Amino acid sequence: MSCPSPRVSRVVFKYDLAGGVITNVLHVRSQAEPDAAELATITQTGIDWWENTMKTLYSAQLSLVAVEATALNIDPQLQVIDVSGLPITGTVAFDSMSANVSVVASLRTNFIGRSYRGRIYLPPPVESGVALNEISAGTQTAYKAAIEQLIADWATDNVALGILSCVQEGVAIDPGIFTQVTSVVVNTRVDTQRRRLNYL
Repeated sequence: MSCPSPRVSRVVFKYDLAGGVITNVLHVRSQAEPDAAELATITQTGIDWWENTMKTLYSAQLSLVAVEATALNIDPQLQVIDVSGLPITGTVAFDSMSANVSVVASLRTNFIGRSYRGRIYLPPPVESGVALNEISAGTQTAYKAAIEQLIADWATDNVALGILSCVQEGVAIDPGIFTQVTSVVVNTRVDTQRRRLNYL
């Protein structure tokens, strides 16, 4: 869910897996209100991250096909859809697990409560990397390091990854509250988007 918020943009990573679409939605905050150039920087950094970091974790059956950034501060909303150099496929020569299977990354802030914590259901891992519904400790570390790398890459552009809360005490709020992510937790157990991991 996204809501109006100063300096905040919604970023959508779009993937193709055997003709099906998988998306990851994140929120970032810039130092100033984002214009088209700022949105283009955000999307290009996302593409570079996939090229330099993430593709080595994924099957060649999976491809990044677009990165979108939408400014949430204005109406109508300014949007950049970046497909430059795409698609970029994964590099692992093993089959991907089905689209509803995911490694889950929990995004933490300095505050407790659902309004200050988020999840990323990452694209499905390769079959060879999962045994008894678990990824190895080494793979867990690689996923965690990859998310932390995206945070660091955006930080070089003065862009912060965070959690955007649009509801407080059951009531929609405007503007939303953005809280910067300070840590990442990745569990070894794979999950589906229908069955959430309560301990994350």
